[in-house]
Amino acid sequence: MMKNVNKIILLLAIIAAIFLTAYCFYVKGLTHKNEIFISELKSSLDETRDKLAETLHVIKILGEDYKSYNEVNSDLKYLAYKETVSHLLDKNISTIVNQRPMHGGDWFISKVDFISPLFAIVKYEDGHEFHVALIQILKTDEGYSFQIVN
Repeated sequence: MMKNVNKIILLLAIIAAIFLTAYCFYVKGLTHKNEIFISELKSSLDETRDKLAETLHVIKILGEDYKSYNEVNSDLKYLAYKETVSHLLDKNISTIVNQRPMHGGDWFISKVDFISPLFAIVKYEDGHEFHVALIQILKTDEGYSFQIVN
């Protein structure tokens, strides 16, 4: 819950930065040619729009994360959930990462760190190569599915 509050505070800070940027460009525009001002303002607004889209995506994920966390409400249930998901990740890592191990070996997971009920950082290797992936955990009718987050 505290992480959600921190992310909301971050969102508010970004929004404040947007308004401050627009105000600075407004003041700057009063002393420069309008064409330069409009060009800089458009560029700044494009960057701000991209940051806002990213932030809205994070907020959506946090909403899903919070909903999922409420579904996994007790520590014992969460530990069982993590064990189940870790086992499924280990069992299916080759199909999840969709790449071949070096020298025809097999992938195996060396560590799973859950950062939330919906996301885990997975460290996997084949004895020659070591990789780290952020994996989204999706609840399905059949159980769970996994997707690497870019």
